[in-house]
Amino acid sequence: MHFRGMSIIASLILVLAIFFQLNRTDWFVRTFSSKNLLSFTTDANLEDLEAWDDEGRDKILCIYDSTSVYSTLDNIEVSKYLRKLKKNVVSQKVFEAKDFNGYDAVLLMLDSLADSSEELLTSLDKYVEEGGTLVICGGCEPNQKILFDAGMLSPAPQLVTATGIQVHEDALFGETNFKTDGEDLTNYALPCGLTSDSKWLLSSAQGIPLLWERKYGDGKFIVINTDGYARKTGRGVLIAGISRIHDDFIYPIIASKIIYIDDFPAPVPEGTLPSIWEEFQMSTRDFFRYVWWPDMVGFARKYDLKYTGFIIETYNDHVHGDFISDTGYTSKQFLVSYGRELLKMGGELGLHGYNHQPLAPEGYNQVELDYNHWENTEKMEQALTELKNYITEVYPDYELRSYVPPSNILSPEGRATIRKVFPSVNIFSALYDGSYEERTYFQDYDRLEDGTYNIPRYSAGFVVRDDLYWKNIYLTNAYGVISHFVHPDEMYYTDEENISWIHFRKQFGEFANRLQEAFPWMRASTTSEAARYMDTYFDLDYRSSYLPNGDIQFKVQGHKGQEAHFIFKTSKKIKRAQDCTLRKLGEGTYLLVTKSRKCTISFE
Repeated sequence: MHFRGMSIIASLILVLAIFFQLNRTDWFVRTFSSKNLLSFTTDANLEDLEAWDDEGRDKILCIYDSTSVYSTLDNIEVSKYLRKLKKNVVSQKVFEAKDFNGYDAVLLMLDSLADSSEELLTSLDKYVEEGGTLVICGGCEPNQKILFDAGMLSPAPQLVTATGIQVHEDALFGETNFKTDGEDLTNYALPCGLTSDSKWLLSSAQGIPLLWERKYGDGKFIVINTDGYARKTGRGVLIAGISRIHDDFIYPIIASKIIYIDDFPAPVPEGTLPSIWEEFQMSTRDFFRYVWWPDMVGFARKYDLKYTGFIIETYNDHVHGDFISDTGYTSKQFLVSYGRELLKMGGELGLHGYNHQPLAPEGYNQVELDYNHWENTEKMEQALTELKNYITEVYPDYELRSYVPPSNILSPEGRATIRKVFPSVNIFSALYDGSYEERTYFQDYDRLEDGTYNIPRYSAGFVVRDDLYWKNIYLTNAYGVISHFVHPDEMYYTDEENISWIHFRKQFGEFANRLQEAFPWMRASTTSEAARYMDTYFDLDYRSSYLPNGDIQFKVQGHKGQEAHFIFKTSKKIKRAQDCTLRKLGEGTYLLVTKSRKCTISFE
């Protein structure tokens, strides 16, 4: 009996030893690896779609000056965004605009109101008085009667640079009292006062009104007193204004919260980093294993985050050849262990590159950024093939979907090569906006004809300044997307090498908590999941109509039974919602979610 018991114990020890030894290798990952086989669609099922006309769709007229480059570009950008919201957009040149009947709103997008005729301004004034909504987009200048009717008082003689932003009342949901003095947020605006019956919506930090509305006769004026409304960075101002053209206004959103970890998994430097050693008395490798990564896992659990990590194989600067795995066994183990834990958390693996040299030929600012340029696409392909072999050895069945270009630089040649070597990659994530002199790959939220998706990032770092947080506010209002990225090696940066991880951890925790409190309804997503939500966003269509009893009914199609997310704004008190759910986001603002093809809202 004693011998039998000893045999059982010895067998158990042997089994455990084999288990833990296999666990140290990539055997479990190779055997039970996730395939990431999320399905993607490029359009709705046309057989299920009803033939709808434009009745029940907001009809908006955009008036622009075709002789002005700025006004013409503004019309293109604004029209593009409004069409994403499934609005019926009509554009007219300023000298052709005459009849405004049948339009739910008119947007006047001129460099200067002086570029229009007095006859046009008088007609628009009458349009508002008789019940229309006029949105004056920029072009504000003193001594224009229509601006006085719109609520402007004591205008200054000329435009000034207004800095910072302040949100008033219910202009934007999530952060109703947000204010920052940040000098990185600038607008050209006309200093002025407002009539007592005008409603302040947005202003500069110095108190210059940037957005307001005023009822006039049976209609209303909405004034955007800034030139930046049409730029992508002005989406928050634009949607705050457009969403007030009706007492009841609805528009779709993506509803996705994405957190990227660039350069992860990636090789970790040997030895110690002074700031890490001073703080933790640990090697750099042990710090990431026992401090940084457990903290990141804790953030994800506490603040409902999902990470998409972007793999890099090596930090060599090779662009001409010798594309080999030169970081040894330890880096492969990082790919195994960190990658496995990331996937277990519901995260995702994407591509960052063989090395950190952007996939671009000469002319993409490489010299200034201390990068090398690639002499041809054949070399790019060889490097990416090595990366593919490196990853496939560990995750043979995993479908890689996403790519983040190093330093957000990507040439058309590089993009094509990514698609050639990794045909499953259909999501590209660079930057939303920035300085074009840096030759950065800038994007908007788009699904392209080749089946790929642009999902830009717009805030970064463990320490998030107010101007970057503002981007999350206005783009959540405009698109329903939070998009933020961090780098594990942020403490290596020259300008931050003396900042402790304790400080980074505290700041990032505050940022994640702030997002969670402001937007608790947002769906934590990997990039692949966000792309699927974008399919619903792009494929759906909707119409609204009032029933005889005063209820408002929404018809929705194209979402194929998936959850369609909308922002619904109303000045009325809601009594009941049928075949949809409503979640209050602020005064008069609701998140409407439905899987149905028809839903109804009743008012008190």
